[in-house]
Amino acid sequence: MPVLSKSHTGRLGLKRILPPFVLGFLSLALQIVLLREFFVHFQGNEMTYGLLLACWLLWGGAGSLLAHRLKVSAGRLSNLFCLVLILSSVCLAGLRLSRLVLGILPTEMTGPAVMSAFALGLALIISFPLGLVFVAAVRARSGDAAFVYSLESLGAAAGGLTVHFLLIPHLSNWQVAGLVGLAAWTAVFFFSSGKAQVVLRAGAALAPVLLFLTDVPTQRLFWKPLTLIASRDTPYGKLQAVGAGNEVTLYVNGVPAFSSGDASSAEEAVHFALLQRSRPEKVLLLGGGAGGGLEEALKHPGLRLDYVELDPEIINLSKKILPQEKTAVFRNPRVAIHYRDGRAYLAETTRLYDAILLNLPEPSTAQLNRYYTREFFESAARRLEPDGVLSFRIPSAEIYISPARARYLASLQNTLREVFPETVIVPGTAGVFLASRKSLSLDAETLSREVERRGLQTTYVRREMLEDRLNPPRVEFLRQSLAGEPARINSDLVPLCYYYANMMWAAHFAGPESRLLEFLSRAPRSLLFVLPLFLALLVFFILRLRPARKPALLAPLALLGFSGIAVEVLFVLRFQTLYGAAYGSVALLLASFMAGLWIGSWLSRSRAFASRKNLLRSQGVLAAFPALAAVFLHFKTPEILFYLMLFVFGSLGGAFFVQANRLFIVKDKDQGTGYGLDLLGSFLGAAAVSTLLLPLAGLMPTVLLLLGLNLLVFLFLLSLPERLFA
Repeated sequence: MPVLSKSHTGRLGLKRILPPFVLGFLSLALQIVLLREFFVHFQGNEMTYGLLLACWLLWGGAGSLLAHRLKVSAGRLSNLFCLVLILSSVCLAGLRLSRLVLGILPTEMTGPAVMSAFALGLALIISFPLGLVFVAAVRARSGDAAFVYSLESLGAAAGGLTVHFLLIPHLSNWQVAGLVGLAAWTAVFFFSSGKAQVVLRAGAALAPVLLFLTDVPTQRLFWKPLTLIASRDTPYGKLQAVGAGNEVTLYVNGVPAFSSGDASSAEEAVHFALLQRSRPEKVLLLGGGAGGGLEEALKHPGLRLDYVELDPEIINLSKKILPQEKTAVFRNPRVAIHYRDGRAYLAETTRLYDAILLNLPEPSTAQLNRYYTREFFESAARRLEPDGVLSFRIPSAEIYISPARARYLASLQNTLREVFPETVIVPGTAGVFLASRKSLSLDAETLSREVERRGLQTTYVRREMLEDRLNPPRVEFLRQSLAGEPARINSDLVPLCYYYANMMWAAHFAGPESRLLEFLSRAPRSLLFVLPLFLALLVFFILRLRPARKPALLAPLALLGFSGIAVEVLFVLRFQTLYGAAYGSVALLLASFMAGLWIGSWLSRSRAFASRKNLLRSQGVLAAFPALAAVFLHFKTPEILFYLMLFVFGSLGGAFFVQANRLFIVKDKDQGTGYGLDLLGSFLGAAAVSTLLLPLAGLMPTVLLLLGLNLLVFLFLLSLPERLFA
């Protein structure tokens, strides 16, 4: 018998470990890059994330379930990896250049139908083959799905940490994808065996290189006939400075942050609030300083200003694209710049301000919505002088306010009134909300005299404009338009306004999506809780009547996937609300969950561990976990507990997955069933939680729904006869 050297044995061991590890690493890395690019392309929010993530999980699950019919074998593993590397590069290029095919302008808004079609198509092309890779990797390990699942989870944890901490801070999205692709190709070349398809492998090496090199040229092509002046990818998003004639606009994640020629927005964001008090001296500006907010605020004599900006690159890029006379304001001794999350800064500072100017986009995302909740307004009130003023701008309408927009504006107004007894709105295409504990004025004459007394050199906030904009009939029209709307409060635990913002976006295209979102917004919230429980109960009842085929008993894995992605979303969004947009921390949160999956599945890999008793124990703890989370998420808790809770939940999920597969998979053709059901359940969770359950029902009802679903799984497994676990 030939004797293998230690080095050769080690290489064989590495070849067995690498494929599932590379699968997890590559899957999560590509998912992150595609999500970021998709988000920018469709000017998106958490609903955009939810849609693409749901489609990704849907097609990954479908690939795993259909692998047997497509006769996927272990010998195709390397070629499938190469195919994924080629297709992912093609998809990223197709996404960026799609507007040329669709015939739309760079800044033109696209509707839900187009976005959904792209999400389905892109996810099909990339994620479906990844589902096939999982089954091929299992068959390369002689059907050991537990081993593959465990190492895939470890690879995903490593991929998330590597991309977020090491690559994204220094490289663009395309460069990240290119570098990850080359690393994956190198690993595939190392562990590949069998007959090589030279053309496929050459294409898999060339595609990431082209992706790395063509990032800026394709961005320039995307923005034509406009001119791309500069582009930066930061941990907080994509910044693009675009020129049209003498005007420069800075886009953040595809949404215009400011234009050099838009003086009206800067004046509105600053002067209506500062004119309410005779001598404002201490002002806090949250965002928007580079777009003229700082310059306008400093026109008020004697004023000193704290300016909070999350992304330092916004200031750095502004210094390069704006004239020197505009950027001199950053060096003004009356200005102190703080690179922080605005909400975190407000919670930690001990200073009191005469005015807090919230100069951020409207609450169209969960990240932005946290600046428009009752909890944020309470935090702002604590940092204001007794007669201090809070202000922000929200898109409105001059003549006709639709019912959807009226509901949106009324929710913000009613939320403000929960904290501030005095709340008024300046009418216009952008409504300026003003709130204080002392009286406020919308009298044009009073404000005009104050402008003249201070000697303010303004173009839009001056006597002629004020007399027109603040005439009593216009103010009364806006008041009556909002008066009849229900007083639903926007809060951290029920982030309602970002759902309303998405309703109005969908309404621009008058499709079935708009009517569906409108219907759901008016549906009883109890329906969102009762319907999923009823459907799960129905499925388990049918399975209990016909338990003959063992793989059908893997149905609880669908709810495991649903619960897993739901818990991830809830914990990440709650962490974000409490501690800000700490992208590195969010990556660590997800990595904690994936590390838990790895530990749980690795510790449970022994066949002797798979038993009815242990499966019930795992599911029993999984069922109790949402009840613990319901208490945990309601309060502000130390950051470390978020990581620990996700790690524990991931461990339980990994253990349950492995045990269920050990007990109920008996034939080779079913090796992808458990993984496919897990991903399909995750698809439903991603689609439902971030887009529907959380904004409409709120965090606590969503957690209680997870508790109910997991209790149903426990009761279903408890009701099965002992012989089915043999």
